[in-house]
Amino acid sequence: MNSLVKDMNKMDIVDSKYESKFLLDNNLKNDCSYFVAKVQLNFYQLWSMFLELPCVYESKTCKYEWKFLHVRTGAVFSIYDWKNKNKLLNTKTWYIGGSVNDKEIVNEFFMVLCDAIECYNKYYKVPIETKTFRSDNVEVQKGLDSIKRTIVDKREILKNL
Repeated sequence: MNSLVKDMNKMDIVDSKYESKFLLDNNLKNDCSYFVAKVQLNFYQLWSMFLELPCVYESKTCKYEWKFLHVRTGAVFSIYDWKNKNKLLNTKTWYIGGSVNDKEIVNEFFMVLCDAIECYNKYYKVPIETKTFRSDNVEVQKGLDSIKRTIVDKREILKNL
């Protein structure tokens, strides 16, 4: 878990259990034709994991999307909204799609995502959601500082999304 805490402030999501690596790359072609799951995640969870703005579309079906490359296979995964009337900061329902319907690769993506969510819940949730951004753990504090700095740097953009 400590290595995951250190990796939380990077855009790459790594899960050593599967020796798989997923890279956040919003320039990927969106060919996620398989619906994988519907999840409930708030803005702070997503921002803490990705530290990057999603792709923003003018579409009425999908406004926000993050894209991930499964390095070993080239599979693409996407976390996106669907027919959402909320702004980014208030969006809580997200969908996951994939370019492949392979249970092993989908499970790898979910394990990495679940580990990142668990890390957020254990180390980041209280200091972020209470807006204290303070931790006694040095590595977590570095992550909190980075998260806060990026939120402040992007605040004007975030208000308008």
